Order: sequence, then structure tokens, then C-alpha cells
Amino acid sequence: MAGTVTSVSAGVGDTPDAATAFIVLAQLSKLKLEVGLSESDIGKVKVGQAATVTVNAASGEDVGAHVTAVGVLASDS
Repeated sequence: MAGTVTSVSAGVGDTPDAATAFIVLAQLSKLKLEVGLSESDIGKVKVGQAATVTVNAASGEDVGAHVTAVGVLASDS
């Protein structure tokens, strides 16, 4: 099993049971994100452009990424 540990809910000396997750692993190399951007920033983003994503759940680990699509749908939020 490979991945990044994103949380640990057991401590030293604790005995985990089969019904409780005590370690959560994430396969960050397969992560797909949908990101909202302001109208002033959307024109600066191009397909294939390199990006860096900071994963707070993984102790702020920076993960390399790239843009696969740029949408054209506007949002009020």
C-alpha cells in the first residue's frame, strides 16, 4: 500500500479495532481538483500549465499538479 498519511487517530499504546479507521491514506498522485477562480484570474490559466497544490490534511505538503481543463461557466459565488 502506498500513499500519504493524512490523519492518525490512534496514539502510542492504543489498540486499534477492526471497526475503527486509525490511519487514513490518500493517493495524492491521482487527486483531481475543481478550482474556482475569479474572472480577473481565469485568463491567466492555460491547459498544461504547471501548478502546486498545498494539502493541509497532509501537514501542508505541496504536491505538483497540472491544469487539464479550463471551464467557461461563470458562478455567482
